[in-house]
Amino acid sequence: MADKLEFNSSRAAEVAGKVDEIGDRIRSVLSRMSAAESAGSGCWGGDETGQKFANGENGNGYLAGSKNCHKVLDSAWEFLSGEKGYAPEFRDATKALHAMEQHNRARFGGGRK
Repeated sequence: MADKLEFNSSRAAEVAGKVDEIGDRIRSVLSRMSAAESAGSGCWGGDETGQKFANGENGNGYLAGSKNCHKVLDSAWEFLSGEKGYAPEFRDATKALHAMEQHNRARFGGGRK
């Protein structure tokens, strides 16, 4: 176990902000993909060939693949910036460590500022 823990809360907040920026960029890409995809939706037609393309043999065609792609990209955003994502958890840890430091200063008097 380490003898001491050094933590820079302003740097931690900066990192969390950068993670949110990445999450926002992922969301933006997903939004642009959805718009482009919607513009071409149904272009394969309603005939047998078009339906096979769209739905596949066992529900594994273009539409299912597209849905899965959206899930993957959206999960990347959730992992980074969602309610239980990296950035919010990092912020929570920053708050907890800051509160612990304040408590320790009050309890043991002074310390490094």
